[in-house]
Amino acid sequence: MFAGVVNGCLPIKTVDNRGDRISFSIKMHSSGLVDGTPVSIDGLAIPVTCVDATTVTFEATKKALAYTTLRHLYPGRLVNLELPDQNSGDHMISGNILGVVRLAHIKGSLFSFECPRGWMKYLLSKGFVALDGVSLIVDATHPSGVFAVEVTPDLRERTTFGSKDIFDEVNLEIDPYTEVIVNTVEQLCLDIPVWEG
Repeated sequence: MFAGVVNGCLPIKTVDNRGDRISFSIKMHSSGLVDGTPVSIDGLAIPVTCVDATTVTFEATKKALAYTTLRHLYPGRLVNLELPDQNSGDHMISGNILGVVRLAHIKGSLFSFECPRGWMKYLLSKGFVALDGVSLIVDATHPSGVFAVEVTPDLRERTTFGSKDIFDEVNLEIDPYTEVIVNTVEQLCLDIPVWEG
């Protein structure tokens, strides 16, 4: 599990296409990492496959990356990283990406994103959301399929949000507790018998 408190952002060093899998490496301090350790990369939990003194290698299936922004991997691309169990916070993140949303507007520290309407029921004002692995609080929502979050100057400086432009995509993970509550309430409403008196 992760907390959405990103340790930093680093560039991809190498990318190697291997049939239905992609292997890529990042030049980083590898202390404490071993093969199989999951690391949050732009919000997606990807296991370590090789560790040396200065470089860590990861591997994932193309299918797993297909519905995330990581389907576009290339050397030099910056990604957010969070190591497991390094931080504590109120928001628990699993590293399971629901899909991508598109940056629609930036006004000061407020970033607005376009989102499929079917996902909006999970995005509640003052609730949690994870974008590219960063835990954020939803500032406002609109039923048309738009939600906004505040990105502080500190977050811009130490995450990939500092280089985001309009129309860029980011990975979205909804708050698991919100998802359970919304789905449970929906199911209960469906199970309530209709009185036809």
